[in-house]
Amino acid sequence: MMSDQAEELLHQLNSLSGPFPAWNLEQLPGRPGELFLDWLRLAMENNVKEPHAMTLATVDQHGYPEARVLILKAIM
Repeated sequence: MMSDQAEELLHQLNSLSGPFPAWNLEQLPGRPGELFLDWLRLAMENNVKEPHAMTLATVDQHGYPEARVLILKAIM
C-alpha cells in the first residue's frame, strides 16, 4: 500500500539529530536580535537548507488556527 511505503520512507529521515550547541540562559545576549543572528549563522555554517524559512501561525476571532510558511527578507 502506498501509505505503508510513505511511512517507511518517513521513518528513515532524521529529525532533531543534533548535536546541538549548549547555551546558558544566564549568558544570553542583552538583545534578542543578537541571539537570532547567532542562530542564523550557526544554521548557515551547518548547511541547514532554507534557514530563513519560518512558520507564522495565528488564530482568528473564532479560535481557528492558520499557519503559513514565510521567507525572512528583512529585520527591523
